[in-house]
Amino acid sequence: MVYNLALQYIQNSEDAEEIMSNFLHQQQKNWSLLVLFLGLIITNYAQQQLKFIPTFNGSRYALTNKVAINKDTLTIDLLKFYISDIKLLEDSIEVYSPKEKHYLFNLENPSAMSISLNVDSNINFNKIKFCIGIDSITNVAGAIGGTLDPINGMYWAWNSGYVNFKIEGTSTLSNARKNAFKFHLGGYQHPYNSYRAVLIKIDDLSKTAISINLEQFLTKIEFSQINSVMSPNTKSIELTNLLPPIFSTLKLD
Repeated sequence: MVYNLALQYIQNSEDAEEIMSNFLHQQQKNWSLLVLFLGLIITNYAQQQLKFIPTFNGSRYALTNKVAINKDTLTIDLLKFYISDIKLLEDSIEVYSPKEKHYLFNLENPSAMSISLNVDSNINFNKIKFCIGIDSITNVAGAIGGTLDPINGMYWAWNSGYVNFKIEGTSTLSNARKNAFKFHLGGYQHPYNSYRAVLIKIDDLSKTAISINLEQFLTKIEFSQINSVMSPNTKSIELTNLLPPIFSTLKLD
């Protein structure tokens, strides 16, 4: 009723044309602002891929490829690991973190070696921080579904928790059957807490990835003396401490 009276007033007014013109102009401005706002929402946030790329001798490594180092010939048949608590930083200030906390990477499936991050394109960052493995609080909670489901083959038991980093293969120096080696690194209880933080420089996810230098890790291991670690222990911690330095920035072609 109010609307009809207002419309009747406008129609009877000498300024009806000007009033209607102003009204339509204002509505057009409102729609323009709405379209601009929606456009900003759409364009500011974009899916960016964070890639983890295993390397050996400076080249990308694919499972079962033979590689020679020192007096040894190696193959890697399995590589799986957890990455948790990813954060993008500008200097020491956190500017972004994804909703998901834990990610499982598996070299057997190349598509499982990268994750999508919904990052605001206006965000500036120059570092990335993440942790290798599963934190103690999550371990204490026991086996969980999804990425943390025991079906993924990365869970020991309630008292040992999750395997943080698993690598298996062969070495001509290994004394085990068929020259095999198996390193399942994990543990969350003192003194075998194997949750490790990594901080590296990175400022453009479209042009850079995270390199995992397998050569740097494996050349530190005397396969003639040790070829198997399958539970949290002193040797597991020694090998775990070798992991953070093998992660670095890799420029993409």
